[in-house]
Amino acid sequence: SDCSAYENTGDGIYAGDGSTISGCSAYENTDNGIVAGNGSTISGCSAYQNTDFGIVAGNSVTISGCTASQNTSDGIAASSDSIITGNTCNKNGHLTGDGAGIRVSGWDNRIDSNNVTDNDRGIEVESSGNLIIRNSASGNAINYTIVLNNRVGEIVSAPDSGNISGDTGGMGVGSTD
Repeated sequence: SDCSAYENTGDGIYAGDGSTISGCSAYENTDNGIVAGNGSTISGCSAYQNTDFGIVAGNSVTISGCTASQNTSDGIAASSDSIITGNTCNKNGHLTGDGAGIRVSGWDNRIDSNNVTDNDRGIEVESSGNLIIRNSASGNAINYTIVLNNRVGEIVSAPDSGNISGDTGGMGVGSTD
């Protein structure tokens, strides 16, 4: 916890199965920023400008409250049976590589309440059986790439509002959920 990994040759932080990584930062490492094995928890971490993935983990992981920005590949990547919630992913793959803000390759994941902006792909889901809800995506080359047979909350494109001054106004977001 509370570690910083900067300009390492290879991964910045590498933890095996069942690990907890919290409050750490990984910046400009020549491979991945943060790597965690199966059954791990990654919380409150930052991964910035790493040469490959920002944060990459195995199965049955929780990744919450993290920021992954300007990594060459995906900002956050996981396999199956994981919870990815409350994260901010910006400009991953966008500047020099190819990446999604968040990408899952397996099933039974919950991708919930994340903010993905200006990535090559906002949220990419490669397998069926996942739940994708309450996320916001803006400015990505493609906001969502999700294969069939997943559970996906309504995706709305909210209208822009005019100036607001006072206690009322706004155009709504196009959904009551």
